[in-house]
Amino acid sequence: MIRILSTALFAAFLAATVRCGTAWADPPAAKPIRHLVYDFTVSIHSDLTLHGAGFSSGTGITDDTSDADDQGTIVVDVMQVAADGGLVVDVSELARNTRSAKPALCAVYGDGRALCAAGAKVNAEEMALLRLVGRGFIDPSKFDSHGHWQEIASAPGFKETSDFTVTKNAGGMLNVALQRVAAETGVRGFTSTTTGTIGYDLPMTVPTALKQTTVTRTQQGVGRENTVTTQLSLKLAADSMQPARP
Repeated sequence: MIRILSTALFAAFLAATVRCGTAWADPPAAKPIRHLVYDFTVSIHSDLTLHGAGFSSGTGITDDTSDADDQGTIVVDVMQVAADGGLVVDVSELARNTRSAKPALCAVYGDGRALCAAGAKVNAEEMALLRLVGRGFIDPSKFDSHGHWQEIASAPGFKETSDFTVTKNAGGMLNVALQRVAAETGVRGFTSTTTGTIGYDLPMTVPTALKQTTVTRTQQGVGRENTVTTQLSLKLAADSMQPARP
C-alpha cells in the first residue's frame, strides 16, 4: 500500500524509526547506491456516469468520458538501506506530455508498503513500480506449493489484498501473475481491481517488467459514479549494477 504523508508526519516517521533503531544509521547518501531507469507507457480512460430522474427505470443516464496517454522514463535511485530492511529511494518521472514529476523521497518495503512525503507529485505509474522494488519483494520462503503468496494491507475503512503467483522460473528470471483487490469506505470510498504480470530478476533482486490494468470505481454522490481504467507498461532500461541493456 502506498501512503502519502504530510511533510511533518514524514519527518516524525523518520525521527521515530531512528529512535527505535529501525531506520537509517546515517542520513541518506548524496550519491545513489543503485540507479534504475524504466521506460513506461500509460493510458487512462475516465468514464463519469450520471443517473438522472429516470434512474430507477434505467433511463436518463449520460456519460462523460476522457482519455489521457503518456510515455517516458521513471528513475528510481536507491539512496540508503534501512536497518529494518526497507530502502530509501528517490523516484522521479520524465514524460512526453503532462506526467513529469520531480524526485520524491520514499521508504519502500518488500511487502509493497511505501511511505512518501506529501507535497511531491507521485504518479500512479511511479507508485506501481515502488510496490516492487522493496528488498524481499520476491521471497521464496513465502511461497506455497503452487508458487503463490499473498500480502494484505488494512486500516480503518480500508482493505487491500494482493495475490502473486510465479508462473515461470527460467534460471531465476521469473514471471509472476498479479491480482489485487482494494476497497475503501466513507466519503471518498472506492473499489479497485488490478490484474497484471511482473517480470523479476531474482539473482539481481530487481523488477524487469510490469504490465497491469487497474479499474477503479468511485461513488461521487447520489447518481454519480466515476470509473477509471488505467493500463500501464514498464520495462527496465538501465541498472547501474548490471551491464548496459541492449
